[in-house]
Amino acid sequence: MLIMDAAGFSRTVKSVGIVHVLALLERLERIVRPQVEAHGGRILRREADNVFAVFPHPRDAVACMVQVFEELRAVNEALPQAEEMSVSAGIGFGTLLAIGDDDVYGEEMNLASKLGEDLARAGEVLLTPAAQAALPDPGPFTFE
Repeated sequence: MLIMDAAGFSRTVKSVGIVHVLALLERLERIVRPQVEAHGGRILRREADNVFAVFPHPRDAVACMVQVFEELRAVNEALPQAEEMSVSAGIGFGTLLAIGDDDVYGEEMNLASKLGEDLARAGEVLLTPAAQAALPDPGPFTFE
């Protein structure tokens, strides 16, 4: 489970207005959706500035976020500061109860949501203990 949150959403809405922010979120969607799909994931839904997605394994979600960060870095280089985008994410791993095609429930979803929306800073991905334990060989990733 991946919960991605656009950093500074409320502050940006207050300073430049919702229409501008909605345009930024659409630009972000054009970056995120292809990466989620390329890494075997599926977007469940978008809510405001959040993206909820599921992946077969936490390593796929982590690899997806690495690519999202790289693409955002490249895009942001060419933009004025008011147009730059940054995100944070929380990743969980475990049993989930799926309701329809776009909603899941479970402890790992709740934890990933808390990590991605409330605790992770811009440019940061936080994993639940279960998600990190599922990565016994983190490959190219390092954990702090």
